[in-house]
This record gives sequence, C-alpha cells and structure tokens, in this order.
Amino acid sequence: MRISVVIPAYNAERWVGGAIGSALAQVPAPHEVIVVDDGSTDGTSAILAGYGGAARVVRQRNAGLAAARNAGAAAASGAWLFFLDADDELLPGALAALEEAVGRYPGADVIIPNFLRCDPEAAELEGPPARPRRDAL
Repeated sequence: MRISVVIPAYNAERWVGGAIGSALAQVPAPHEVIVVDDGSTDGTSAILAGYGGAARVVRQRNAGLAAARNAGAAAASGAWLFFLDADDELLPGALAALEEAVGRYPGADVIIPNFLRCDPEAAELEGPPARPRRDAL
C-alpha cells in the first residue's frame, strides 16, 4: 500500500527530527515522507537538510498549517495521506495498523487513528476519549 506521510513544519527544529524519524522507522515503510517547511526562521531547514533524500522537502513562504498540509498533499503520490504534525511521533506499527484498517473498510475515504497525548513532564499518557465526539474533525 502506498502511504504518503505529510509533515507540515514551522519553526519546529526542536521536534521535527522525531517526527521524521518515527515515520521512516515504520514497518512497512511509507511510500514517501514529505516535510513542508512553512517559512521557518529557526534551524528547521538545517535539520531537514540532514535527512538527504530520505524525506522530500517542500519549501514555501509562511502561509499557515492548512496551506502547508495542502502543499504536502499536492506533492504526494501515495494512495493514502497520513498527516503528522512536526511535534508528534508515530508509534511503531502505526502504518501497519492503517493498512489493516484500509483492508477492513475498503470503501472508506477517511480513517482516523487513535492517539496518545504525551507530556514529557507527566507520569501518565492520555488516550483518545472513550466515545468520539461528533465534532472531532
């Protein structure tokens, strides 16, 4: 299955390496990892350069998160898009779980994964609400 991971990044030098690394470590590997540098003014560009061809970088003037996601989607060639924020990381097996869900629901246009909310200073992790909210999107 061809999954494009799209990572919008604006002044994300502190986190973007973790996001990219977690995407590249997936088994099966993503079809591509695209990072949209949304006009960063910090060291984000230097960090992205360190990934060479492992992650494709799209650069644009700062236009905001939605525009960066749209630019990544336009650059993607996968059958499925996985939007990953620059300050988030994929757990091992995340893309395998997505592939399984696609197989279970072949007519689906959108699949929304679970998540864990992590605070490096907190002792516990917080998962998704037990019951999805109607306006979660």
